[in-house]
Amino acid sequence: MSRVQENLAQVCERLFVSIGSLQRDAPPQSLQDEELWNVSSDTRKAMMSEKEMEESVRSMGVEIQESLDRLKDSIDALPDDDMGYDAPVLVEAIEKNVELEKRLKDAVMVAEDHVRRVKCVYGSIVDSLLLSSSSSSSSAAAALSSSKGKENE
Repeated sequence: MSRVQENLAQVCERLFVSIGSLQRDAPPQSLQDEELWNVSSDTRKAMMSEKEMEESVRSMGVEIQESLDRLKDSIDALPDDDMGYDAPVLVEAIEKNVELEKRLKDAVMVAEDHVRRVKCVYGSIVDSLLLSSSSSSSSAAAALSSSKGKENE
């Protein structure tokens, strides 16, 4: 497996370097067919000729293809059964997973039902407390107002 990783890293590196080289070496080009201006003569002298550019691109293409071929060869060299599992073991594991998934769904449904019931009980308790609190507040307010009425007499 490490050989596959090494070869994959090499493919990525080659692609990265090649794309960077193409960006660096590409001649100035207008995206909308506008006339280019302010391109120094030093820049024009440093630019590759068309023939040099074609040779560079061909060379990069060959290097990338060679890296891809090495990657393919290393993948093809991997054993068919890398993990050592036989089909019956995998089938058994899949069946057990399905069974456990069903049990988990059932447990979630039961838990959701319990939460719903707890919310109902909590709501009933809060309602009772609010009602008893408001009725005792009403009684206290009535008692207070009646005592004030007697004082005024």
